[in-house]
Amino acid sequence: MRLKVDLWDVGQGDCSVVHLPDDQLFIIDVGPPDSMLPSWLDARPKLGIHSLVLTHNDADHAGCAMDILQRFHSRLKNFIFVDDRSFGESRATSQLLAFGARLHRERRINMIRMEAGADPQPLWGFDGGLSSRSIIYALYPDVAATVANLHGRKDAKPNEVSGILCLDVNGKTEVIWAGDASMQTVARVCSNRQPIVIVGPHHGGPIKRNQASFAPSFEDPSPNNVFVSVGTSNQHNHPVKNFIDQHRKRKRKVCCSQLVHCDRRRVKAGKHLMNNHLSLAMLPPKSARAVTCRGPMQLSWSAEEKAFEFDRFHQLHMESLAQVGNPYCRPCD
Repeated sequence: MRLKVDLWDVGQGDCSVVHLPDDQLFIIDVGPPDSMLPSWLDARPKLGIHSLVLTHNDADHAGCAMDILQRFHSRLKNFIFVDDRSFGESRATSQLLAFGARLHRERRINMIRMEAGADPQPLWGFDGGLSSRSIIYALYPDVAATVANLHGRKDAKPNEVSGILCLDVNGKTEVIWAGDASMQTVARVCSNRQPIVIVGPHHGGPIKRNQASFAPSFEDPSPNNVFVSVGTSNQHNHPVKNFIDQHRKRKRKVCCSQLVHCDRRRVKAGKHLMNNHLSLAMLPPKSARAVTCRGPMQLSWSAEEKAFEFDRFHQLHMESLAQVGNPYCRPCD
């Protein structure tokens, strides 16, 4: 079974591309408006897109979604979105969803609202026998959360119903995409899971950090690795040190795509720690201010080992941290 997961470095935004066994793509978030994803897709005209999924409608996750819908809808099967308050409050989101709805009416794509039920239904599935069964599905938001966000609160925000998705292989959750959800929500809906990687949430600065329930929410799920998609020049103080420390205390490896706080001299000099985008067949960020730390991450399914394997830069990143002034993600003793 050929199954590969690309976690992109798009700066302050999220973008993941899952390469499916049938040579189609399953895209989870697309990054900000200047994302490199459209150019990457343009260079691969033979690849179909099984699904384009937006965990929510903020610009750092859905910034170039309209461009992708307009240019590549002939290659796209499903457009899966979360219904949040920004549909009526953001002109860009309204235009995006209106265009998607038009394509749906014309039977050119399937437009699907993401809502998880008690028994989550696969958004994609592959059955290659006992050794290669895999599915992607949503665990959040559910109907209750969506209704409350749309109708129950005047101050509701997209993060309250940010989608949470999982990739399972042979009955085990391997990757969790947490979007911009709170750690408390992730803990509640993803309990009893030990993924190889969890993406986020919220660029290492999840909401509801000041609540007493924040620290306990790191106990479960229990990932081996955490990928933080964060931009060097972000103005939100991401990633938050307490977020990284909570994972470090539990002996987890944390990787940030770009350098932010850990080495200001290196950031000022524009000195990348790693430069692995093209080696992993991904494009580097367009921003000249981006300073790479881990950069992108790639996972490939090994049929022999029956497990995901990291790209060759994973161990090198850990060794290279000695060059960083004060790495937040330094291993615990």
